[in-house]
Formats: sequence, C-alpha cells, structure tokens
Amino acid sequence: METLETDMPGTHAPGNPLHAIEALLKISRRPHFFQWAQGELQVLFPHEALICCLYGRDGACATVQQFAWRPYFSDDVLYQLFRSQHGVFADLLATWRSAEKPVQLALAEITPRLRMQDGLAVASLTAFTRASIHGVRGHDGNAVSVFVFLNGAAIVDEQHLKLLELVVPHMHGVLVRVLQDENKLLPLASAFSITARERDVLQLIRSGKTNAEIAQILYLSPFTVKNHIKHIFKKLNTTSRSQAVAVALAHGLIDSA
Repeated sequence: METLETDMPGTHAPGNPLHAIEALLKISRRPHFFQWAQGELQVLFPHEALICCLYGRDGACATVQQFAWRPYFSDDVLYQLFRSQHGVFADLLATWRSAEKPVQLALAEITPRLRMQDGLAVASLTAFTRASIHGVRGHDGNAVSVFVFLNGAAIVDEQHLKLLELVVPHMHGVLVRVLQDENKLLPLASAFSITARERDVLQLIRSGKTNAEIAQILYLSPFTVKNHIKHIFKKLNTTSRSQAVAVALAHGLIDSA
C-alpha cells in the first residue's frame, strides 16, 4: 500500500468526462494515474483522498491503494478502515451494494458505530466529513473493485455522483492493468495457494508486527494468527518469519513498499 504526494487539490465544477476518460486510457504507470486523479479527475469529482480496493477471486480485498496529496492513513489504519469487516468501509460497501449506484454518506453517521479498537482509525478521519463510493461488479454480482472518495471542504452533489457511473469502470480497468504491469497487484491465485487473509498476515509481519498486534489489527484471536503463520510457513516451505517474508516478496505475494 502506497501514497504518492503532490499539491493539495482544489475544488472544481464537473468537467468534460470524455476528455478525462481519454486521458485516463493513455496511462501506463501508477504515478501517471495519480497525476490524473489529482488533475482531470479532480475537475470531474473533487476529493481530498481516493482509496481503491481491488478484490481477488476469493472475494477478499487483495490490495488497497491510497491516492492523496498527503499520507492521511498509515498501513495499519488502512487495514482497519478498508480491509476489516468492522471498519468504516464495511458500512460504505453495504450502502453501495444496496443502492446499486454511486452513494455519498456523512462520516458522522458511521464513525459512532465503530468498535472501540478503531480509535486510531476514527481519529484519522477527522479531516473528512463525507465519503462517496462506487465500484465495479463481476458476473456474480460481487464487487471486483471499489473506489472511495473522501471529502472535507469540497462540495459534491448529485451531478458529480452520476459522473462516477461513467468514469469508475474505466478507472478500474486502467488501475488493474497498471498495477499488474508494475507487479504491485497481489496475485489473484498464487502457486503457493496463499489466501487473502494469509497475505494480510504476511504484509503485517513484513511491517514488523507481533502476533498480538496482528490479531488486534485484523480482529483475530492470537491463536488464529498463530495458525495462519503456521500454514504460511508450510505453504512457502520456510521456517521463520524473515524467510517467509523474503519468499513472499520474491514471488510478489505481498507489497514491496
């Protein structure tokens, strides 16, 4: 999970979506996607931060990408907010699935319902007042990607939301292609049969987290975390945490940055 930085985005009225899509389809690298998100996309849909969640074949979030003018969220908070079943994202996703169209929610309606363990995650949202969400569904109706636009002072109305229906499918296609080309998209099915939850554990091991910390971040029991690590060692044919991380990095199973 990474954050690229640039100048703070401004607030604009909706622009020409065809021009923005044309520029989007020419993108071949992630920094260019970021520049597009802070340029043409800002004109169409003003936002302070963009969070993109891409899903694997098992239906779990395979990777989270953060595009913002400054790093609002640490890796731990991103896990809590956007990969946990108990986070802010769970409420946003449920609302979007029910509406079947782009939706916007006031964060004040969501944060009071978070668990006590989410205190750090709630604090990280103080810069924002609203969240808009739209995504792409697969043939089975489940989400294959979801894009969350976080706003503070920027004004977003129904016209802006309608533009997301046109633009988000193209954002999905380009971002998946770019991340695959740069080997930053976690494999949808690895030769090691590592599950999405095991990748979560591996990523946190790489960040230096203890079993207890991993359990708290992922809302698992320490015993479950220990079992996940045991399975990881067996699948990767390793005997230590450092070896497991090295093998996972070598085969692109976890993010390298």
